[in-house]
Amino acid sequence: MNLPAGKFEVEILRGFEEPMLRSAFTMETGKAYEMSLAVPAHRHWTGFADENWVSGDLHVHMNYGGTYRNTPERLVEQAEAENLQLVNNLIVNKEQRFQT
Repeated sequence: MNLPAGKFEVEILRGFEEPMLRSAFTMETGKAYEMSLAVPAHRHWTGFADENWVSGDLHVHMNYGGTYRNTPERLVEQAEAENLQLVNNLIVNKEQRFQT
């Protein structure tokens, strides 16, 4: 992404069972900046996974059409990025028309 010169902070959250990662940096004019933040494995702070709880989103509309077009494979990637074990994809009925 392109950013103007200045100070920035990146926050990464992979679901609500893992702590948020933060990293600050300063962009200088005309320079590129590369950052790598790795989410440590098994750093759960809630313990819900150990108690037979699952993290999920029960209200997802995968396709509104146009710009918001999505595929089942991409939806799986998005769920994994948010550490969701359950996603309930609902049909869109926008203005009485069904998107495919």
